[in-house]
Amino acid sequence: MKILTNAFFTIAVLLFFTALTLSFIILQIIINRHIVIDKNNVDIFDLLLKASFALIGSSLSGFTALLVFFLGDRKKEKEKVENETKLLSKIKEEASINLNIFKQILNVVSETKIEELAEIIHLENSKVKEGLMIFYTRLDFSLFEASVKDLNEKSYLDNISYWRKQKTIYDYLKLLLTNIQNKDNSITLLRLIRDEIISLTKD
Repeated sequence: MKILTNAFFTIAVLLFFTALTLSFIILQIIINRHIVIDKNNVDIFDLLLKASFALIGSSLSGFTALLVFFLGDRKKEKEKVENETKLLSKIKEEASINLNIFKQILNVVSETKIEELAEIIHLENSKVKEGLMIFYTRLDFSLFEASVKDLNEKSYLDNISYWRKQKTIYDYLKLLLTNIQNKDNSITLLRLIRDEIISLTKD
């Protein structure tokens, strides 16, 4: 879009100065050669002058239209950047809240040996499991999932690895709390959750 706009702008400027140059050339010819504009040559000069000034007028109109378009395009670009900045800020805020929840989960996971914690989670009416479930339901990735592709390339590439790591831990938690029945698999997932959260807090 920017390249196209610049091309049109350049063409309009060239046309304007071409028409202006032609008009001055005609006037210089008339003045320097002392041409008498009589009935014999008035038609040709009148035609050239009218054509030159018509070209100037059309060039000015085109220049004005392109200027309006260019300013409108700049405004849209500015609004787009502002919206992307706000969106990035909101997604980062969502990730920051999730990080605080992950830290609380890490405290729970670190209080007891992983093997013992897996045993506790598989007990009937496990309070530890209920606590982890509460943390799990508080995690929110709705804004990330709905809007991350609307970010510009730089913002996306600078942050996507961190956000995906959070989402991976979330998926591990979901498996641990809703799908896994085998204690050995629970141990594996608990270790993954612990290690990933520790890695997350270092980023």
